[in-house]
Amino acid sequence: MLLTSRLNECPQVSVLRTRDADWGEASPHAPRPTTSSGTTSPAALLWRHQSDGIGTSYQAFRRIPGWPELQGALEALLRAWSHQLTGQLGLREAAFNIVSVSERNWRLGVMISPDEGLTLFVDDSVSPGQPSPQQADMISRGWQSFIPQLRVWDAVYEPGEAGAALAARLAVSELHHRGVRAPGDLRVADAVMGEHGHLDLPGLGIEGA
Repeated sequence: MLLTSRLNECPQVSVLRTRDADWGEASPHAPRPTTSSGTTSPAALLWRHQSDGIGTSYQAFRRIPGWPELQGALEALLRAWSHQLTGQLGLREAAFNIVSVSERNWRLGVMISPDEGLTLFVDDSVSPGQPSPQQADMISRGWQSFIPQLRVWDAVYEPGEAGAALAARLAVSELHHRGVRAPGDLRVADAVMGEHGHLDLPGLGIEGA
């Protein structure tokens, strides 16, 4: 069952068989949601939560082709969560980490919750042999504050259209600063929604760690 809504329109409910949805996602002609930057997400199904926690694999995964597409996919996912999570999950949060396949000494965290809003985190750690980033440099890159107890920088946005766009832009920019060559060098790790179940993010086009 799908529930969709647009501004100034009544919500629309439709039923789609799983095999039909999978075919549509796998088809290169499947419709894709656009973002404020004009890019499109790599798949119409951005995320999937399985409350039973079994975590069956998602067969229609499509690898993200480049950085503009990754930024668009992140924006589309965060925009969708901004509108959908509270109504669907109440006070639960959703979160995941983006990590590098070659450097596991840092992670870029993404979280959205009714209490904390839309928040990005990035570890203070950098590549071996490189100096730790200075406060002025991190702030100029868009990070807002440093949390000494966790050794992370964070940036907090209001959930919604503008917040999703700003968070997606900062995330991709930071990945560039961390020396990641291409989205194919990234992995999604520790994806959670609430306390139970299994969360898939096929719309990001990034493999699981």
